[in-house]
Amino acid sequence: MIRASLKTKLALALVGLFLPVLALLVVDFQITYQSRVESVLDGEITSASFLASLVDFSFEQSTALAQAFAGTPSIQSLNAERIYPALVAETKAFPQYDDVAVVDARGQGIVSLRNPPGSPTVNVAARDYFQRAMATNRPVMSNMLTSWATGNPIVVAAAPIPGPDGRPIGVVITAISPQYLAQRIAAAPLAPDQRVIITDPTGVNAIAIGEQGMSLQGLEMSAHPPVISAMQGRPFRDVVISPITRDERATVAVSTPEHRWVVVVSTPTSIIWSANIGPILMRLAIYLGIMIVAGLAILLMARRAVLAPLSSLVHALSAFGHDQLQQRIEIKTGDELETVAQAFNTMAEEILLREQRLRESEERYRTLAEAAEDVIFLIDRDDRIRYVNSYAARQYGLQPDEMIGKRREEFFALDTSRRQKLNLRKVLETGEPIYVEAKTQYPGREVWLGTQLVPVSNEEGEVNAVLGVARDISERKRIEQFREEYVAIISHDLRNPLAIIHGEAQLVERFADKPEIVRNSANAIIVSARHMNLMIQDLVDSARLEAGQLRLEKQPVNLRAFTAELLERSRALVDVKRLQLEIAPDLPAASADPDRLERIFTNLLTNALKYSPADKDVLVKARETASEVTVSVADRGVGIAPEDLPRIFERFYRAKEAARSDGLGLGLYITEMLVGAHGGRIWVESEVGRGSTFHFTLPIAHPGYS
Repeated sequence: MIRASLKTKLALALVGLFLPVLALLVVDFQITYQSRVESVLDGEITSASFLASLVDFSFEQSTALAQAFAGTPSIQSLNAERIYPALVAETKAFPQYDDVAVVDARGQGIVSLRNPPGSPTVNVAARDYFQRAMATNRPVMSNMLTSWATGNPIVVAAAPIPGPDGRPIGVVITAISPQYLAQRIAAAPLAPDQRVIITDPTGVNAIAIGEQGMSLQGLEMSAHPPVISAMQGRPFRDVVISPITRDERATVAVSTPEHRWVVVVSTPTSIIWSANIGPILMRLAIYLGIMIVAGLAILLMARRAVLAPLSSLVHALSAFGHDQLQQRIEIKTGDELETVAQAFNTMAEEILLREQRLRESEERYRTLAEAAEDVIFLIDRDDRIRYVNSYAARQYGLQPDEMIGKRREEFFALDTSRRQKLNLRKVLETGEPIYVEAKTQYPGREVWLGTQLVPVSNEEGEVNAVLGVARDISERKRIEQFREEYVAIISHDLRNPLAIIHGEAQLVERFADKPEIVRNSANAIIVSARHMNLMIQDLVDSARLEAGQLRLEKQPVNLRAFTAELLERSRALVDVKRLQLEIAPDLPAASADPDRLERIFTNLLTNALKYSPADKDVLVKARETASEVTVSVADRGVGIAPEDLPRIFERFYRAKEAARSDGLGLGLYITEMLVGAHGGRIWVESEVGRGSTFHFTLPIAHPGYS
């Protein structure tokens, strides 16, 4: 034991206290700085994802416009005199396009906004976007190019022009100015110090928006690690050196979901660093002030003979600290120590009473928590589990005692644990409750949890733990996802016929004095309106079937006569010459609703004809099997892939071979529902390249009716 005066020991104690405080300040600064960097990266990920969606949306607008142009009769004429006024009129509302051009199937320019009829044109046959549009017969986007007309950077959307047989006879090209794309990005809600860089899929051509305004130079970014990572499909988030400003920046990079462009968002770390200096200096001043005041008080107390009373006080406090709450102090010094002893005794009595009340209160709350069907937990500042209810432990096949005292990250995947840690730290640091919805992995399953996190404070008001209550919201999330998909599918599939109706109506208005154009446009409007009506009817029938509101008017139906009459009425819509019927004359009548049965036959026959070669027949058979009639529709078309067969009757599902067809993907879903409503069954047999056969059954009508 070191022999020294109390004053010396106190001085040494102060020095020993000062050094750990400095170490704690350094650690605190590092943790705060890293937390701030992670927070900035989280915000940048959100901004980058938004901008990536904005870039894809801008490109989708361009491909949609190009596709709409390609579908108009004036464009399909490939006549420069007809095309040019149509281009001028249709693009007045789209100033963002640097040029709109039409080329033929050889890539030779016909006319463009910048090159009226009679002007020199350019040949784009060697361009990648032209070759892809012609080869795939679908709209495509280019990388960043140099305009053939102005020499400025452009991005091209190319859509094939369909000919009478569906094959492309040319391409419509819309050229977007990167200046317009950069202006849309610059208008997004970004922090003042953030820089945004957008590159095309090669990483060679880039747009930079940031502190120095907007730059459209061809920046070489393909060797930048964030760009490399994003181009490989892996979102990037880290601190790197900027190849443009040569400073250290917190940087994230993501690729756009559809067109694989790369969005990079970065913030200088110097900004993050400077934001932490003030709070650290303030805490240092507070710590030093406390240490100086405490040192002076200790030095003054050392002048008095307090060791014996203090020893008695320390002994009592030690016993009290070991839950010996009955401990009391007897000090009769007539000074402050006696007052302290009396205060201690009063405090002990109060604590004993509070302990009893707290125990009773905890017991009540524990009973409620154990009865709850929600996950309830308590996490302390050391990230250790201090309490879980039985329901929470059951999710892991454990008892609460097997989880209490362990670290939280032992029960969660790394990415989930990191997200939880950020949320817990936010509550501990701010003292404010938060609500979080996120996916969480339980053993063998993944669920959505809605979690309310609230701070738990000690008697001094310091937040020392977080109480969480989590509820399984997986079903609500499933409904929300279905609703989003439902709206997206409907809006996407109704847009095409609506665009045709709109475009043809404009042609009728513009060429009212030309009967041939008016007749063609009116026919296109009627076909598109009929197409929209069928899709809307699919939606209505789907809703009625799911709600159980579809009423069937069943009656005995002679399938041989019914089918013959149906084909006769459908000659204008269906190629009945390709349909072969094998229905026995003595086949018993089926019990069915004729209108709904017609819908079943129409859906199956239309699909069979659509996916069969034009020179192949479709065979319709009906035979009696046991107490029911079995109908089969067989084609010799492309067939259905094995992986698509289990889902062929799902709502909105389209097999790979049907991905480009019109409609909402409800035809077979409604057909299965209608067959089921009749009390029958439906199934399919298929082999890729050999065709498909759909079978369905109907109950036989009462005996004696034929």
